[in-house]
Amino acid sequence: MLFSFNWLKQYIDLTNISAQKVGELLTLHSFEVESIKKNGSDWILDIDVLANRGHDCRCHLAIAMELAAILEKKPKQHYQNLTSQKIALARGKLRPINIKVQSNKQVPRYAALVIENIKVAASPKWLVGYLEAIGGRSINNVVDLTNYIMCEVGQPMHAFDYDKILALSPEREMIVRLSRQGEGVVTLDGVERELTAGILVIEAGKKLIDLAGIMGGQVSEIGPETKNIILQASCFDGPTIRRATKLLGHRTDASDIYQHNIDPNLADLALGRSIHLLKEMTGPVRVVQKIDFYPEKKIAKQIKLDLAQANSLLGVELSRDKIIQILQSLDFVVQKSNSGGKSIVVLAPTRRLDVVMPEDLIEEIGRIYGYKKIPAKMPYINLALPEINQQAAYKNQVRRSLINWGFNETINYVFTDKSSSLALPLQNPIAKDKICLRMNLIPGLAQNIKNNLKYFSAIRLFEIGRIWCQNLNQNKQLIIHEKESLAGVLLSSDGKEPFFLLKGFVENLIQSFGISDIWFDDALAKDESAFLENDFNVRALAQIKIGDRLLGYCGELRDFAGSIAVGFELDLDVLTQETISERMYEPLAKYPSSVRDLAILAPPETKVGQVLAEINESNVLELVDVDLFDLYQGEELDDKKNLAFHLIFQSSKKTLTDREVDIFMAKIIKNLQEKGWEIRR
Repeated sequence: MLFSFNWLKQYIDLTNISAQKVGELLTLHSFEVESIKKNGSDWILDIDVLANRGHDCRCHLAIAMELAAILEKKPKQHYQNLTSQKIALARGKLRPINIKVQSNKQVPRYAALVIENIKVAASPKWLVGYLEAIGGRSINNVVDLTNYIMCEVGQPMHAFDYDKILALSPEREMIVRLSRQGEGVVTLDGVERELTAGILVIEAGKKLIDLAGIMGGQVSEIGPETKNIILQASCFDGPTIRRATKLLGHRTDASDIYQHNIDPNLADLALGRSIHLLKEMTGPVRVVQKIDFYPEKKIAKQIKLDLAQANSLLGVELSRDKIIQILQSLDFVVQKSNSGGKSIVVLAPTRRLDVVMPEDLIEEIGRIYGYKKIPAKMPYINLALPEINQQAAYKNQVRRSLINWGFNETINYVFTDKSSSLALPLQNPIAKDKICLRMNLIPGLAQNIKNNLKYFSAIRLFEIGRIWCQNLNQNKQLIIHEKESLAGVLLSSDGKEPFFLLKGFVENLIQSFGISDIWFDDALAKDESAFLENDFNVRALAQIKIGDRLLGYCGELRDFAGSIAVGFELDLDVLTQETISERMYEPLAKYPSSVRDLAILAPPETKVGQVLAEINESNVLELVDVDLFDLYQGEELDDKKNLAFHLIFQSSKKTLTDREVDIFMAKIIKNLQEKGWEIRR
C-alpha cells in the first residue's frame, strides 16, 4: 500500500529524518517497506501492511502513530485537533432520512450525516496532490474528501445525493439488506452488475443505490448539481464484503479495508474530520441530521499483564515505567493494579482488533522496544535423549530386512467378512462385509496373492498389524485381547523349493534380533491343527520356537492349485520380548577358513535340524558354521533323501592344516554313522 512521506509529516515531526530512515524503522518495528520512490518534492513508501493489522493500519494516521511510538515522539497538535473534532447539529429545511438495517450481523454500525448547502466544485490543490501521490484521481471536492478521509484515518466513506434519494423514495427511506438472486445495479464506473443472493446492498424506493462497502451506485452519485448530501461512514462485516468481492470479481480500496473488519467507533472520527474539511473547502455547511444505528457499542478490552511474564517471554528486563511508556505511546490506557506493582491492567483501543490477550501486549512491547536490543541467548533446556520406543524400532527393523529381501508391505482391514474359527464376530458390525475381527494375518495376505496372480508370477508380501485372540483366564472366563503380529507370504516361480527359501528368510530375520536358539517343530497339537487348517496345509506346517516358547508358524498355504505358496506368522510381542538388545563383538579372524562338503543319505522322515544338531554335538570347536546347500529325494536313492552341507572350519590361533581338518571331519562322520546315516563318498 502506498503512503506519502509529506502526508505523514502532518501528524509527526520528522525533521532531520529521511524517508529512507523511516522505511528502515518501519521495517524493523512494524511492517516491511518494499520500496521508496521519489515523487517531485515527496517520497512514496510502499508498505506491506500485514493482514493482522489490515483493520487499523491501512491509513496515514495509523502509520504516523507507529512512527511516534518508535521514535518516542508526541504527535503534532494537528493530530490532537483531528481526534477531538465535534459535530454540531442545526435546523434545516431537509426532511429526515429513515434508515432500516435488516441484519445487525452484517452491519455492526451505520452512521451518516445529512448536510445542506454543499458547493460541489474542483478540489483544492493540496487535496489533489495528496490523492494523486498515492495513485488516486480527483473527481470533485465531495468525492475526493471521502477518499482522503479513508486514506487518512482508515474509515471508508460514501456520499449520496440527498435529492436523488428523495426522488427515488418519497418516503425518504433507505434499506440496508442482502441482495436477492437476479437483482442488478449500475455502479459508479458505469458497469451494470447482476447480483447473486447474499451481497450487502442499500435500497431506496425499490431500487438499488449502493454495493455496500464496495462501490456506490450511479443513480445517487454526486454531480455538479448536487446541493445536499448524505455522508455515510459505516461499519460492514468483513467476511460479507470479502465474499461479495469474490462473487462480483471486483475489488476497491474500500472493500480491501472492510474485508479485514474495522473499528465501529472510527465513524465518529471520520465524520467529525469530514465536517471540518468541508467547511474549509466549501464554506459554511449545515448538518441537519445525524443517523446512527449502533445496537451493540464496542468497548475497550481489558487485559491484565504480568510484568514478570512479559520480561520472561521477551528475554530482557524492562522496568515497569518503560513498559507503561511503550504501551501508552501506542494509545493503550494503563490502569492501576492492586498486585503490588507486579502487574498492570491495560485497556486496548477498540481499533486494535488484534490485541486480545497478554501475549499480544508483550509482542507490542517487544517490537517497539526493538528486537535488535534483545540479547541473543542459548536456551537452557534438558537435552536428554527421549526414551526409544522399542516396539516401533523393532517394527522398522523388520520392515528394512524384509524389503531388502524383495518383500512388499501391505495393509489389510482388521475387519473380515468370514465368521469362522479365525475370526471374532462383532455385536455391532460397521458394514455387512466387515462383521468379524481377524485373529491372524495370513488370510488377508493369501487373498492379496490370489488377487495379484494374474499380474505377477512371483510374489513376496508381508504385513505388520494387530490381531485379536481369545483365552480363558484363571476363573475360566473368556477374555479377548489384541496383540501385534507379523506375517509374510511367498509365491516363487524359479523352480526352487519355496518352503526352504521362506524358512531361510525367517531364520535370518529372527537371528537379526540377536536370537540364536530357534528351531522348527512339526509336532502340532490337535487344537493347533484345527485352528490353522483353514489357511495352512497341516501336513507341510511347522512351529517356530525359541527354546520352549512358541513364536509362530511356517508352512504351505492351502487352495493354490497349480502353484505353491508358503507363509509364516510370528507373534511380534514374543519376538520383541526375546530380543537381545545388547551385542557382543569379537575381532575378525586373522587366519583363513577351510571348507569341506559332506553328503549323507538318511530316511525320508529325517529333519535337517536333527542332522545339524548331531554335527554340532561332535564338539569340534573349530567348526564355525554349517550350511545346507542341497536336498534331494528320488527313486534312485531307494526311498532315502540326500542332504549336502558346507562345513566351515577356522581357528583364531593359527591356519588349520589339511591333516587337522581331516581329523575333525572323521570325528563328525563317526558321530553321524552312529545314528545309522550313510555317508556318501
